Amino acid sequence: MHRVKAKILAFIGIVIYMIIMSTLTKNIIFYVLAPLSVITFLIWCICEERLNEKYNLQPFDKIGRNRTIIIIGVILSPAFFITSIVYGITGNNVLGGLGLAITIIYPCIFMFIRMETFSNSISEKGGFGYFPASYFLFSCGIGIFTTFRGFSALNFYLNTGNPPLEFAIVAIFLGLLFQTIVLLPDQFNKIIPFDLRERKGLFFMFVITVLLYVISQDLIFSLI
Repeated sequence: MHRVKAKILAFIGIVIYMIIMSTLTKNIIFYVLAPLSVITFLIWCICEERLNEKYNLQPFDKIGRNRTIIIIGVILSPAFFITSIVYGITGNNVLGGLGLAITIIYPCIFMFIRMETFSNSISEKGGFGYFPASYFLFSCGIGIFTTFRGFSALNFYLNTGNPPLEFAIVAIFLGLLFQTIVLLPDQFNKIIPFDLRERKGLFFMFVITVLLYVISQDLIFSLI
């Protein structure tokens, strides 16, 4: 009964959000994202019980929470893809839209493939474990300035011949590489003297993300 009430309240919240946003913005992206959000919510409601049985999402302890976040990311991936492509079309940057879709969806799929690593990562001493939402943000943060930028540069190269093709290729390559690196906390944990599953481990991976961002920008812009 509590779960049914929660779903009803969530649906009402989505509808209210769409009504408010429709009065504040006329951006076509919102009009694409809004119905996709409703469809995604309905898919979740329909498939929730089966997903709970298959992936043991209940009860919502830390392991169940991490699995739930990953599954929701995968379910949202089609909405991310369609919205990103529409963004690219409306901005006359179709390849950029594709790059944005890849930037967002790649971490979701990668963590789904490695779900056991990200879900069964709770330290006996407590902490966040390899909290999927944080690593999603780390990976996307790098991807926006590398993978997405590389696809956008490729789009402009094909249309105007500038920036150089090497800029686009290196940006895409480094983007996917660095997005992957920050999604491998368990590998870092083998060589770091403290446990990355604890609170300070999250800060460590944030620092790694910033360093990779700096390195990527230095390498990419050295080609211009």
